[in-house]
Amino acid sequence: MTEKDLSTSRKYLNSPTDWQNYKFEVRAYSFKLNASAILEGAEGQPILASNITDPTEKAVHKKELTDYNERNGSLYFYIVQGVGPNYLSTIQDTKIAAGDCKGIWDALTAVFEGTSELSLTNSIDKLIHFPSDGLTAVKYIADINIASQQCKSLLPVNMTAAQLIDVIHKQELIRGLPPAYNNLKTTLRGISSLKLDDIIERIIGESRSIEDNNLLYQIFV
Repeated sequence: MTEKDLSTSRKYLNSPTDWQNYKFEVRAYSFKLNASAILEGAEGQPILASNITDPTEKAVHKKELTDYNERNGSLYFYIVQGVGPNYLSTIQDTKIAAGDCKGIWDALTAVFEGTSELSLTNSIDKLIHFPSDGLTAVKYIADINIASQQCKSLLPVNMTAAQLIDVIHKQELIRGLPPAYNNLKTTLRGISSLKLDDIIERIIGESRSIEDNNLLYQIFV
């Protein structure tokens, strides 16, 4: 099978069920390019030292740079080419530079191999608070439809309506806490296995701690 055939015969990454096949294809292709280290972040772009004056040595360094750019570019294009419309927003994050294979790979891995509830929570939050600023009506409708489809694709098959409401309840409960609870919010968002009662108990405990600290401040100030 040629490289062209390999690209055109691929199935887009459009749902969690596509991830394992997509992941295997990307890893296999990175191996073919001798770019597995690039994917894992163990190999970066070679730096051409400015103090090298020997023409032969300069030529070697330039060849290394050209080789890296070709492998990195091919791998980057292959990763991007396989991502379907449901997950384009994941790799279009402005924090990920163009050509950053590891950045895109880490972002996709976090979506599909992070805790499923955390991924779902982030997707729900994006859908509920989807911004329309700067978008035409047509673009806004199209983008929010994609966000909706992505959210649906993350729903576990056996999740009941009550369980989904609990996920939203936990998300909004944490999101709505005032600034004094910012440290707790960060902690709670990082532990998706917590049940609603556990979160409520931690919030109450934090409120008592804040009240005690305020009382001490009033005593000693």
